[in-house]
Amino acid sequence: MGRYAEVERNFRETQSILSEIYTPEIASETDVNLAHALGRQGKFKEAHQRFEQAFAVRKEMGDEYFLAY
Repeated sequence: MGRYAEVERNFRETQSILSEIYTPEIASETDVNLAHALGRQGKFKEAHQRFEQAFAVRKEMGDEYFLAY
């Protein structure tokens, strides 16, 4: 579980550092990866919120591959 917390910290740091150059695609990909790390730690509510954010962005873009994956 400690390694998942490390992954969570890394993704949060990545989001902070890259916030100025983020595109919706990058943001949604990072949200999904962070959501996986959160879910593995039992933080299901926040993980669900991150997944929903990512899916909303990709749905708006019409990215059916991402949504199906």
